[in-house]
Amino acid sequence: MRALLPALSLAAILTGRLAAPAEAVAQFRPLRDTIAVGGTLGAGLGAPLDRGFELGGTIEIPIGIDFRVRADAAVGLWRYDADPYRSAPGETFGRHRIVGSVIKSLRPMTPRVHMGSYAGGGAGVYITRFSTAPDAVSAGGHALWGLEFLSPEQDWLISTEVQVLFVQEPHASVAGGKRYAELGLHAGIWIKKRL
Repeated sequence: MRALLPALSLAAILTGRLAAPAEAVAQFRPLRDTIAVGGTLGAGLGAPLDRGFELGGTIEIPIGIDFRVRADAAVGLWRYDADPYRSAPGETFGRHRIVGSVIKSLRPMTPRVHMGSYAGGGAGVYITRFSTAPDAVSAGGHALWGLEFLSPEQDWLISTEVQVLFVQEPHASVAGGKRYAELGLHAGIWIKKRL
C-alpha cells in the first residue's frame, strides 16, 4: 500500500500538468459555427436609390470551418429623387430585397475572444414599388465586411456590417433608354440566435 501511494501521487500530478495545457489550447480554438437565425436593421445610400431604411430577416448556415452562406429578405421605405437623366419623378416608395451571401471568417471567435471579423460577397434581386411601376425588378451584387460579437453565453451574435452595392437601376435612363448599374452603400446591424 505504501508503494502504491507515491505512484498514485505521481499519476495525479502528471494528469494535472497534461490537462492544463489542453484546456489552455482549447480557449484559443475557433468556435464551431452553427445555424443562426435573426433579424436585421439597415440604412443605405444610392444603388440606385437615394436613401432609405429597411427591416428584414436572415438565416446563416455554416459550410466547413471558415465559410458560411447567408440569406437575407428585407422590406424598406426608400426615397427616389427626381433627376433629368431618370424617367421617373421623385417619390417615396417601398422596396423588397432578397439576397444571398458567401461569408469567410477573417478572425474567428474563440471561447475567450468574443469578437471576430468576416468578409464576403453575394447577389440578389431588388423589387421596387413605384406608383408608375409597382414591380420593377433589378439585379445586383455586393461585397461586404463586418464585425461580430458573441454574447457571454455564446448563444447570440450581434454583427455590424457594411456592404458596397452594384445594383441595376429600376428605370431606364432618359438618355439611351438603358438601365445602368449604380454604386451604393448599405450599413446594417444583424442580431442572430445560434441554434
